[in-house]
Amino acid sequence: MPKKIARLVFPEVFSEQTKLLGSIVAKDTALGAASPIRPFLTEKGIVLADDETAATAATTYDTERDTLVRSSEKKMQDRNNLFNPVFKSLTGIIQFLKKLYRGAEHKLGDWGVTVNGTRVSLPKTFADKAALFTAVKAKHDSYVAPAVSPIAAYLTENSINIVTNAANTALAVTADDEAVAERRSSEAKTAERDLRWNPPVANMRGIGQFLIGFYNANPKKAGDFGFVVDDSPQAPKLRKTKVLPTLKVVAKGAVIGGTLTNTGTVSLVIYKGIDTTVEGVTVLPSNKLAILPGWSTITVSNQDALITGTFTLLVSGG
Repeated sequence: MPKKIARLVFPEVFSEQTKLLGSIVAKDTALGAASPIRPFLTEKGIVLADDETAATAATTYDTERDTLVRSSEKKMQDRNNLFNPVFKSLTGIIQFLKKLYRGAEHKLGDWGVTVNGTRVSLPKTFADKAALFTAVKAKHDSYVAPAVSPIAAYLTENSINIVTNAANTALAVTADDEAVAERRSSEAKTAERDLRWNPPVANMRGIGQFLIGFYNANPKKAGDFGFVVDDSPQAPKLRKTKVLPTLKVVAKGAVIGGTLTNTGTVSLVIYKGIDTTVEGVTVLPSNKLAILPGWSTITVSNQDALITGTFTLLVSGG
């Protein structure tokens, strides 16, 4: 049987880190002079009260960061609600033009469409999609009576109001600009939080490693101080996963105490186990979710209609 190796699974989520500090302080206080970490604290010049003060300051910035992230996500949703119907009709227009120019697909370039041979290459980012719509409308508007735009009849037949779509695109661009600005502000708040919080995090990591060594015969006793210790034969690994639009994926073997990180640009909804009829936990882009006991199997849902979601998850290596 492979030998078990004790590994500290340190939380990456800020709220779980502050909870860990609280557990360390509570256990150390309860044990008093008999606390096994007292010599380590003295040797390293660690003052837990100072770390608690830093946690309070860091929490203020984290709360502000969270407010900005949520506001940014709301504006992203507003942007998508405004622009998704526009882009759907735009792809129809482009497909119509492709059929119109069959054998001369290069003419699509006059409408701002990128063509590789006979294949249309649609943009991936919102900014490029909005720019493509603007280019198509500008070309459509360039036809002045008695000239008639090639897409005029198509718009009428399919009840597409390109003027309304232009107005919604402008609103979507504004929402996107505001969302991006708030996301940048949230990153500044994160930096301020981390500036104050990184030293206590380093202290806690040191305390955890010290306890694993102290409890050499039974490293999981470090759990008395709130630490999670993994002793599987193989080290946990970080798995990267994609979630296609409107679909779900089931992830098994999530390490308790580990983290799911939303690495994409759309929100993901996480469900405990495989039951998606209950209320899930929404993880915003660039945010993390701590994997708690009972969550070793989770379902990850991408409810966006157009954009693929991505996440990383620490999974058992054994």
